[in-house]
Amino acid sequence: DKTVDLFNYTLSSGVLTVASTYTMTLSGNTSISPSTAGIIVNNGTFTQAAPGTITFNSIATMTGSGTFNLNAGATLTTANVQGIAASGATGSVQTNTRNFNAGANYTFNGSTYNTGTGMPATVTGVVSFSGFAPTLGASHQFDSTVTVGTPMTITSPNIMTIGSTGIFNNSSQNISGTGSFVTNTGARLIIQTFSTTDSLMPAAGATTGLFRLTGLTISSGTIVNYNGFTTGIQPGSRFPASIGTLIISNPGSLALSAPLTVSGLLFSSTGRVQTTATNLLTVNVSTGNSIYRIVNTTAGGFVDGPMAIQFPANYTGGGTFLYPIGKTTPSTAFEGFELINPTTGAGGTYTLMLEAFNAAPAGATLGTGLTGTIGA
Repeated sequence: DKTVDLFNYTLSSGVLTVASTYTMTLSGNTSISPSTAGIIVNNGTFTQAAPGTITFNSIATMTGSGTFNLNAGATLTTANVQGIAASGATGSVQTNTRNFNAGANYTFNGSTYNTGTGMPATVTGVVSFSGFAPTLGASHQFDSTVTVGTPMTITSPNIMTIGSTGIFNNSSQNISGTGSFVTNTGARLIIQTFSTTDSLMPAAGATTGLFRLTGLTISSGTIVNYNGFTTGIQPGSRFPASIGTLIISNPGSLALSAPLTVSGLLFSSTGRVQTTATNLLTVNVSTGNSIYRIVNTTAGGFVDGPMAIQFPANYTGGGTFLYPIGKTTPSTAFEGFELINPTTGAGGTYTLMLEAFNAAPAGATLGTGLTGTIGA
């Protein structure tokens, strides 16, 4: 057997043939960009090893009766309109044997393309869908970061699942189609939309909004990070009534249109959550404090309206529980309140709702502050 180990390799014209008994391994970057032909693997083996990247332009291919290996930690980038296929004469890689590792990274950057069937059912590497108008070619679970940088279609019966360690990063690119999008407990959605006529999770088949596709199942343990810059964005009719941690990480605001219960709350920017007594934000702190604000200004980073904290029965865990509340009228101001070392009795859960005012409510006058003990 003959082994060839290279670091970087570029094929800009002609054909490279990996003949029988040869093994060619690239640990650096491989670029395949001829206008015709590409790499032919005839009973040999071509391996793209970590940490390198193998890049196919829209028409370059790897064919032949041999084997293609994409190792864990390596990256495959393709602009092919058929992406990568598990078998058959389609996509960038068309060798008889194809081993696409679950721990590899995949970047698709074609134009009006199908991602194909080549990626494993569960992907633990980093995945990026860019270019223009991709369609997911098969069902996949993503357990690392998946970034969608262009409007995407998922058709039935395909399902995109964000696993418990997965991060779905979407900068206002709508997801549509007859397929489904699912999150597992612990998954994190980093999402936004720009127009107040849109919502994050509208009704199935909507013409505006972020998740427009037919199937949408968001686990109650999903972490939702709203990183938008637009104020007054509604979660939408399919936004779940209960999620894991809610993170506000940019200056935009979410305007609740239904009650929402979260297991944690984090303000890392001057964004806000707009609430009413009907559309109330409740933080369930059954396992202790999970409310944080890391904003060095009073000009934002709070709940604009009432907010509740729900404590379990017989709570004696102590701690300091922040109510990150404030008001934007008549002037914007954070008016935080801390509940220190609360305890509860045996009579079920206890919910305490507070709202900040920086002007007297109708029919009332401003007081001088709170003192004393709140009894159960």
